[in-house]
Amino acid sequence: MISITTRTLQKTILQSHGYDVCLAVDGEEALAMLQQSSRHVDVVVTDVEMPRMDGLTLLAAMQGDAHLAHIPVVLMTSRDDGEDIRRGMEGGARAYLTKQRFDQGELIDTIRGLCERDHAPARPAAKARADRGGFGGTAPPAHARGGR
Repeated sequence: MISITTRTLQKTILQSHGYDVCLAVDGEEALAMLQQSSRHVDVVVTDVEMPRMDGLTLLAAMQGDAHLAHIPVVLMTSRDDGEDIRRGMEGGARAYLTKQRFDQGELIDTIRGLCERDHAPARPAAKARADRGGFGGTAPPAHARGGR
């Protein structure tokens, strides 16, 4: 599992850039939150290694749901093997960031770029949803939501 210190740090990074961040316990909870939310979600940032439902399974579930398939997914994980990266990108991830080379600027630039590309400008007061491991450790997704 990801340490609470790492989760808090990454949540703070997103909040300092104007995102409202919510946490999910794991992939199952993140999927339920996404399916039940009436708010627009701009991007999901998720770890690959999570309890109950891993990030690749979450990604596949989102790709199979017509209401969620359009949401860009960023995988942030300690898995840096070429095969893992290939599986994530072929599974529909829009970006793959490794924790070993974590750079907060790269995370913010990636999220901002995806939001802009999908006509959902990243801006202060945008709503973000994060799972507890969305940014580090072996925990789940951070979902950035646009405050529209």
